Amino acid sequence: MEKNPSFILSALLFISFSSCMQVYQGSCRGFLNCDGHCKSIGYRLGEACDPVEPGSSIINCYCHEYPWL
Repeated sequence: MEKNPSFILSALLFISFSSCMQVYQGSCRGFLNCDGHCKSIGYRLGEACDPVEPGSSIINCYCHEYPWL
């Protein structure tokens, strides 16, 4: 099945301009879900993040790595 380039471009634009833009701080590499959980290589999926400014439209957060998990 052939992929539709315009659909992919639209999806990228939607992601870029959606209200779920995230700012990363510390060692949180990769993506954060809208619920503020880390999705990145080197961390487990669903790793919790701590917001630096609670209630802000931009979530500044860092991810904790739990080596015992």
